[in-house]
Amino acid sequence: MADEGKMTDEEKFKFIKEFEERQKKAVRMINTGELGLELAYATALDANLKGEDGLIDYELLDKADKKNLVADKTLESLVNTAKQIWPGADISDAFGKEFAFNGIFGLTTDDVRQKVYANGSKLTLGAFRENVTQNALNVLKQTALSAVSSGLKTEHIPLIAEYTKAPVDPSKMTLQDALRVLGTYNQHKPIEWQEELKGVPYLIEPKAA
Repeated sequence: MADEGKMTDEEKFKFIKEFEERQKKAVRMINTGELGLELAYATALDANLKGEDGLIDYELLDKADKKNLVADKTLESLVNTAKQIWPGADISDAFGKEFAFNGIFGLTTDDVRQKVYANGSKLTLGAFRENVTQNALNVLKQTALSAVSSGLKTEHIPLIAEYTKAPVDPSKMTLQDALRVLGTYNQHKPIEWQEELKGVPYLIEPKAA
């Protein structure tokens, strides 16, 4: 790290601004994934499970041809969502599609296809949300939020304490502790630090009058 005495505040705290930008991007990625997961199955159902009266008939999903159509449509949409989230992914062939899909959602295309084939009419939109969407979204959240912290080091802990002006002892903090303080600083202004950090070992208690 460069000599802090010769650095401007903008230079010294640049890593925090970069972290915050990554954090905002991670939230956008998660939001895109959540919407994509919801719309993929809903759109597939709407396109393939309408009865003669124009209403959704889940019993149609017990037919093999409908299972294929719904699974194909769902996967086509989800691969495109994965590409939105990871623009650099090459989905020009089956390998690339599978790699992107698994990397973003933690699922294989066969996982989704088997859910449709095995459950048929029982795989309502609500059931898909519970059995597929939630698990895939958890994977995406974990991956995106882990990537946000890339580049942060223990040597940044004192700088985070200085930036937030929180009453904390950096020597007693882990990087996760520092990120908690930074997150609190960004979400709650003005901040009652003694209340927000009550009970943590790195909080510096005010001196008695």
